[in-house]
Amino acid sequence: MKPTFLYTLLTIMVTNIGIGTVDAQSYYPMDVVKTFRINDDVTYVSDGKALSGRLYNSENVLHNVRQRCKDGNPIPADIFYRRTPPLRETENNFYVFNDIINEVFTAEEKRKAAGDSMRVAIYFDSDTGNLMEVLFSFRFTDRGFSAISPTSYYRLEQEIRKRIKVEITEAGRQLNYNMRWIPYEGSFFEHELLPDIPR
Repeated sequence: MKPTFLYTLLTIMVTNIGIGTVDAQSYYPMDVVKTFRINDDVTYVSDGKALSGRLYNSENVLHNVRQRCKDGNPIPADIFYRRTPPLRETENNFYVFNDIINEVFTAEEKRKAAGDSMRVAIYFDSDTGNLMEVLFSFRFTDRGFSAISPTSYYRLEQEIRKRIKVEITEAGRQLNYNMRWIPYEGSFFEHELLPDIPR
C-alpha cells in the first residue's frame, strides 16, 4: 500500500467520525464523537452509540472504569443486587432532580424533550460521598433531550453538584466508586411545562 493511500484513508476516517471542537451554543446531533467548548476551562464530549448517545465533561473517566471492590475483587452479590445498599439518599433525589431540570431548561428546551427520556449517571466518592462526575445518556442522538444545547447540560451538572446528596454506607465504602442512575421522562413536559409532582 502506498503512503498516499493510507493518508487519504485516515483523513476520510477522521472526517467521518466527526472528531473536532464546536461551539456549545449550537445544536449538533450527538451521533458522532464531538467536543463542545463550554467556556475557556470546560469542554464536553458527546459519543454517539448505535442505540443511544452520551454527553459528559471531557475530564470524566469513571464511565470507562469497571466498578469493583477496592481490593480488586468483584462486587459481592448482596451489594450488586442492592440487597445491601451501597448508598442512601438524604432526600428523594428524583424530586430534587425534577426541580433542577425545571429551573435550568427553558420552555423551548422542554418542548424539544417532551415525549423523550434520558438517564443521568452520578458518580460519588466511596469514602466521602462527594459527587465526582455526571454523565447524561440519551435514547436518541438526533432529537429529544440530545437536541438541547450542551451549555444547558453544563448548567444542569452544576446544580446537580450543589443539590444531589447521598450518604455512603459501610457496604458502599468497599467499592472503588458509587453510582446512582436517575431516569427522567420528558413526558412530564407534555401536559404542563412546570409539573408539580406530589411528594
